[in-house]
Amino acid sequence: KEAERAQLRVLQIREERLGKDHLAVTAPLVRLGWIYAWQAAFPAAEQVLSRALRLREAQLGPDHPGVAEVLNADISFHR
Repeated sequence: KEAERAQLRVLQIREERLGKDHLAVTAPLVRLGWIYAWQAAFPAAEQVLSRALRLREAQLGPDHPGVAEVLNADISFHR
């Protein structure tokens, strides 16, 4: 739970300082996705990863390695 709280705080700070759609917001979203998956909170993991994916695709394009990172995380949870 401590890791989750820390990432939620990072997310909050980045959203407040940079905006909810800034690319830097995606890093804590991906980390939260992993944390939620480890907690077996798969709907929460999918929600944050979907948001990270939308932001990265919009800003980096669908073929960027940063998009692949999110896709890889999402696929890992469905195994």
